[in-house]
Amino acid sequence: MPPIRRGKPATTATTGTEKKRGQKAQPTILDPESVLQRYLTWHDAEGHSRRTEACYGRTLRPFFAYLKTEHELTDLAHVQIDHLRAWLVWLRNTPTKNSQQRSSKTIESYCRQMMAFVRWCYAEEILDHDPTERLKLPKAEKKHIRVFSDDEVKRLHEACTAPTNGLRPDVRRMLTARNRAILWTLLDTGMRASELCGMRFMDLDRKRGTVYIMGKGAKERKVLLGQRGYHYLCAYLDHWRGEPESQEEHLILTDDGSPLTLCTITQLFNRLKKISGITDKRVSAHTCRHWYAIRFLLKGGKLFALQRHLGHETLEMVKIYAYITDQDAEDEKRKYSPADDVEIEPQRTKRRGFRKG
Repeated sequence: MPPIRRGKPATTATTGTEKKRGQKAQPTILDPESVLQRYLTWHDAEGHSRRTEACYGRTLRPFFAYLKTEHELTDLAHVQIDHLRAWLVWLRNTPTKNSQQRSSKTIESYCRQMMAFVRWCYAEEILDHDPTERLKLPKAEKKHIRVFSDDEVKRLHEACTAPTNGLRPDVRRMLTARNRAILWTLLDTGMRASELCGMRFMDLDRKRGTVYIMGKGAKERKVLLGQRGYHYLCAYLDHWRGEPESQEEHLILTDDGSPLTLCTITQLFNRLKKISGITDKRVSAHTCRHWYAIRFLLKGGKLFALQRHLGHETLEMVKIYAYITDQDAEDEKRKYSPADDVEIEPQRTKRRGFRKG
């Protein structure tokens, strides 16, 4: 048994660094980057997607840089509502690195993410006050939703043909089938590009023509393929995809055999835009989602059903599609215009051709 050492009790032990009685503790400096790492760790623990974490990082780091450059603030504890409002003004008046002005929608998104971060700091007791308590989201412009016309969809379909430069005929046919499977699956279901990339063989029920996809918030939903989407997806799987080794493999692959990525889809739609010659609207996977939503409503679909199909949590997210401004809606307006039924004066018929006599 080791000998017992005599000494002062632990409660009365003193050190050279012991604070004097009555001396105030030094305040802790809240370094923005370290707090951001805690915030991203919290997102990861909550099961949020990696894309969400990356989005917050891209938004909040420029915000921290603004506070340091414009206000010499490196401690989040000193942030006040005036700093936040000044940042919104700076975003509106300062162009990006590409010399472009930020849209009101972008500024609203930046503000929303900043407010979520600050309120989390207050809820976690990192901050002793909430600077966003009296801050309102800036109003964003409500622009018309521009979607593809039938002719433009046909042009996109034809543009899916792979180029001839340096490709064997069988590779060209494979890429053409894959591109059309991507295009028509997006048009036929309205799913997100990230959801398309995540589809696996075990998610596809070919007998019923349905796909189980994992959406935002780790919420699974079932979507129904139409005849055209089912046709082009199965044509790619049956003739060009090859048999999977397991049901865990992804449905759609890149040209090198790796799982489909968001970067591949972005490159595909950039190429489709160039070949199809569509210049008056955005050509992207998200425009396909808009096209599906608007066409679904025009054909008599209900908002509640559209909400389930698109995977939105609230009905407010799909109400925007009720304000349809594309060419199909204009045709519907002309067809059912109430004012056209009112007769103001009798119509005068004009004779055409030669008069007799």
